[in-house]
Amino acid sequence: MYNDSSENKIWENQRKIPVSELALGHFVARLSSPWNETPFLIQGFIVGDLEELTWIKNHCEWVIIDVKKSQISHQKPIADVQNIPKEAKVLRTQPITQVSMRESLAAYLNLRERVTHLTEYFHRLNKRDIQENILLVKDISASLSKNLPALVWLTRIKHEDKYTAEHCMNVCILSMGLASALGWNQTKAAQVGVAGLLHDLGKIDIDPVVLNKPGRLTKEEFELLKTHPMNGYVRLKNEPDLPPQVLAGILHHHERPDGKGYPKGLSDFQIDDMAKLVAIVDAYDAITSDRVYQKARSHHEAMSILWTMRGTQFDHAMVERFIQFLGWVTPGAIVELSTGDIGVVVQALEGQRLYPNVRILIPTSRGYRLGARWNLSEMDGLHKGEPIHITRVFPDGHLGIRIENYAHQLLED
Repeated sequence: MYNDSSENKIWENQRKIPVSELALGHFVARLSSPWNETPFLIQGFIVGDLEELTWIKNHCEWVIIDVKKSQISHQKPIADVQNIPKEAKVLRTQPITQVSMRESLAAYLNLRERVTHLTEYFHRLNKRDIQENILLVKDISASLSKNLPALVWLTRIKHEDKYTAEHCMNVCILSMGLASALGWNQTKAAQVGVAGLLHDLGKIDIDPVVLNKPGRLTKEEFELLKTHPMNGYVRLKNEPDLPPQVLAGILHHHERPDGKGYPKGLSDFQIDDMAKLVAIVDAYDAITSDRVYQKARSHHEAMSILWTMRGTQFDHAMVERFIQFLGWVTPGAIVELSTGDIGVVVQALEGQRLYPNVRILIPTSRGYRLGARWNLSEMDGLHKGEPIHITRVFPDGHLGIRIENYAHQLLED
C-alpha cells in the first residue's frame, strides 16, 4: 500500500526534510501543518529570521524545501552503497525515431508473446522455455544503447487483463535501462533484466482469489502473498542458466533497507544490488498500473512516492539514481500544458525537464491522434504571462488515451 498524502507530491527540485534540518536561507514550499493555520501570508518563502525558523520547528514535523530557490545548499550525507555510482545517465540522449520504434516494437511484441506463455503455463514449463526468454532478454539488452527511449515508451502500455505479463516485461525493460544508466556492463544488465522478468512468477502458486481481491487483505492472506518470492526462487533455483545474483534478485525483491521486508527480513547491505534495483522498478510499474484494488497513478506521483520512501522501503541511493534516469517527465508520459492542450512526451531534454519535446494530441470522433511536435524549451510564446510548460502529468489511460496506439502512429509519420 502506498500513501497518497500531500507530502508525497514532490517536484523534481524539492526535498522533504525533518524540521531539525531546516536552516535560515532554505526556501519552504510546503509544511506539515495546513498553511492557513500558520502566521505566514504567502505559501512559499525563504526562511529569513530566527522567529520564522523557531515557529516552524515548534509547530511542524517536516517541511518540503525547494533546493533551487534556497539561498543555501542542502545535502544530507548518504552512506556509500556497493556498485551504485553517485550519478546515473539520464534518458535524454536521443529522440524516438521511426527506426528505433520499429525495432523496439518488434522486440516488445515478441517478448510479450513469450512472457504471456511463460505466465500462463509456468507449471508446465521446461528448461527450453526459460532459456528462450533469457536469450530474448539478452538480445534486447544488446540494443539498449539505441532503442532505450522507445522501449521505455512501450512500458507505458497497460492492459488490466494482461497485468502479470506486462508487469514482468516492464520491470525487465526498466531494470535493464536503469542498470545501463548505472554503468553496469551488458552481461549484468541482461541478468537484472532476467531477474525483473521472473521476479513475480512465484505468484502462480498463490490463490487467484487472494491475488485479485479488490479490498484489503486479511493478515492470513497477506502472509500467503508474502510467500511468492520464495515460491519463485524454489521453482527456479536449479535452472543452470540462472546465476546466484539473478536468483537473489528474485528472492529478495521485497526486502527493505529498514529490515521490515520479506521473506528474510534483510536490511541495507545484506540486500544485493540487483534486488534493490528490481524492488524499485517493481513498485514504480505497480503504482502506474491499474490494479483491482487501486487505479493507476501518474509517473510524477510514482516518483514522489518512491522519493518519500527512500531509505526505509527502498534503497536511498538507488531511488535517486532511478529518478535521475527516468526524470520527472519521461517518454510516453501524458501531460497537460499551460495552454490546456494535452500531449505525450517524446523526448525529455537535459536541463529542460519541464520543457520537453511533446506531440500534441488532437481529439477526433474516434479518439485522439498525434498532432504537431512542440519543443517547449524553444517556444517563444507566452500563455498567461509564462512560457508554455507542463502543468499536470496524468496516469496512463487518462481520457482513454492508450500509448500503444501512438507507437503505431509514430511509425506512419
